[in-house]
This record gives sequence, structure tokens and C-alpha cells, in this order.
Amino acid sequence: MGSVSYNLNIWPNILFPKLSPSPSPTFETNEAQLDSHSLLCNSERQHPNFIFQFQNNSDFGAHWRVLDHSPSLFNSAERLNSSQQVLAIENAVSLPPPPLSLRRLALREVTKACVRAGAIDFGMKTLWKHNLFGLTPDIGSAHHLLSYAKQHNDVKLMVKVLRLMKKNDLPFQPGTVDIVLSICYSTDRWDLMTKHAKRFVKSGVNLRQTSFDLLMEFAARKADVESLWKIEKWRSEAMKKHSLSTGFSCAKGFLLEHKPESAAAIIQVLYQILPEARRPTVMVELQKLVSEWPLEVIKQQKEDGKAFASALQNDISALINALPSLGVEANVSMQDLTGKEAVLS
Repeated sequence: MGSVSYNLNIWPNILFPKLSPSPSPTFETNEAQLDSHSLLCNSERQHPNFIFQFQNNSDFGAHWRVLDHSPSLFNSAERLNSSQQVLAIENAVSLPPPPLSLRRLALREVTKACVRAGAIDFGMKTLWKHNLFGLTPDIGSAHHLLSYAKQHNDVKLMVKVLRLMKKNDLPFQPGTVDIVLSICYSTDRWDLMTKHAKRFVKSGVNLRQTSFDLLMEFAARKADVESLWKIEKWRSEAMKKHSLSTGFSCAKGFLLEHKPESAAAIIQVLYQILPEARRPTVMVELQKLVSEWPLEVIKQQKEDGKAFASALQNDISALINALPSLGVEANVSMQDLTGKEAVLS
């Protein structure tokens, strides 16, 4: 099999970090080995200083201007190539297109540079299927943008990224779901969380345990019993066992339906399947159920708040009293629950 030469002479208008001496690295590799790992290893061996300085370059403009100049070079003889953070212009004649893995790596690194510089509008362009840069949209780029939205609790940006993903046929991944649900949870957007959760499940994404934890915990906090049981149905179809979080969310659902015995039964199951060392975590969750959760769900009641609080107090008391007979230690403080003033405030 023939050898392909990749000459990484940089476009003359681009200002990269100062290099000493200014390298013009050439990669000699077998076509069968043209992947991101082999190219990166070759570049690191031959020009470690070049690679190191480029990888630590915070100049967003340098990254973007390489791509910005590239459309005029796209013909049968000249193509854009990259190796991790090395973005360069190929000037060899009749080169084959760069491997898909390299094009994806290039796009991820450009997106990271955009996010670092706060140039989100430019970063969004990397998700276009038919972009001017000849690069293949990649889920990793979308996740960089979604992570930025998460860091800044930016719901609008999250929605824009999801729309672009759908428009450009980027399939949702379990990691996408985790980030989106986390943003909805942090910004208290239950409406968006339920909307996107249905969309993710409908599109066939396999939700992780962490996603079910967030969904069911939020549903219990919002006292949305109908949604809680729908999500529990999804969870039971995807995995056999409850986590501590989903189990307690179900227990809260039973309490909202005035079924303290059912709530006690599911907590008993959780307690029995946990190793001895982890059983104290059940007490921690029980204490939260007694002292924190009632205040959260009472806030959701627009009518008959006092009647709801009184009924919930009785059901929680019945739950705590039932646990010892089921072999579950329930050494929790009932002070916050029995103090009606605190519960109804």
C-alpha cells in the first residue's frame, strides 16, 4: 500500500504561537494507519514543541481563521486536514479526503476554542451539516456547547443547540440527555424537562440511571404523580433495579397517593438490597423526606394547602411508624414534620 505525505505548512495569514524554530512538519504514514492516534503520535515525536504550544494556545482567532480561509482551497486537489489541535492546510496534490475520525477531532477542537473564547455563535456553526469548512458535525461538538450552557444555566442556548442537532441529523446520545436534564433541573424548568425527556425516549435513546434519578426526583418534588409513574415505567423497561434515588421517588409518589404502606414496602426493599455499609444512606434520605420534601411539595399546591399539608403529615408519620416492623431502622427527627408552623410556612 502506498504512502501518503501530509505537509502541515500553515496558511500564511494565520498568527500561531511563536515557534522556535518554525517547523513545517511532514507526516509519512501508511494509508491503513491514517487515524488520529497515528498522526498525533508521529507529530509529537517529530515536533513535540509545535504540538505542545498549539494545544496550549488560547488564541481562538488562530483556530477560526484557518477554517475561515479554507473554503477557497476546497477542490479535488486540496483538502483540510487536522490532527487533534493541529489545524492546517494540505498542499499536496490529489490527496484522499482525511479520515472521518480526523475531521471529527478537528471540529471538536474548533468548538472547544470557540467555547473558551465565548464565541458561541461561531461554535454553533460547527453543527451545520453542510458547513463551509468541509468538516463533519460531531456529537462531541454539541456536548461542548451544551456544557457551556449548563455552566451558565443558559436555557435558550440549550434549546438552540438541540434544534441545530435535530436539523442537522445529529442523533441524541445518553450524554446529551444527562446534560439537558441537568440544565432543566438547575433552572427549575420541569416543563422543559418533561418535554425533552419524552422526545429523547421517543427517539430511542437509552437513558442512564443518572437521567432517571433526575427525572423522578424532579417529578416527586413537583408532586407530578402522573409523570412520575410514566417515567417509572420507562425506567422499569430499561433496568431491573432501583437506585436509592428512584426508589425514594416512588415512595414519595405513594405518599402523594395516600399509600404509606406501599411507600414503606419499597423502602424496605431498598434497605434489604443495600450492603450493610450503605444502609445509613437510607436514613439520610428518610430525613430529607421528613424535613425537606414536604415543604417543596406544599409550595406546588395552589388550593387547599393546609388540608394537603395535614394529610401529608399523617401519611409520612404512618410511613415512619411502619418501617421498624419491616426491619428498617428509622431513627429520624420528626421535629420539622410535627411542627405544623414550619410545614405550612
